[in-house]
Amino acid sequence: MIIRSLSMTNWLCRNGHEILKVSDSEIDPRFKVFLFQDTAALHNTMKQFPKKEV
Repeated sequence: MIIRSLSMTNWLCRNGHEILKVSDSEIDPRFKVFLFQDTAALHNTMKQFPKKEV
């Protein structure tokens, strides 16, 4: 699964998920994208990501 958000990437790593690959974004090469193994556990951790209130 491709993750574009640095804050989500940090959240996933802090919760035990390993980055498989880091690449330049095809949309804007100034940015990076992070590849994680697409698992049910990854999706569960993503659902627990704290939402910031505006």
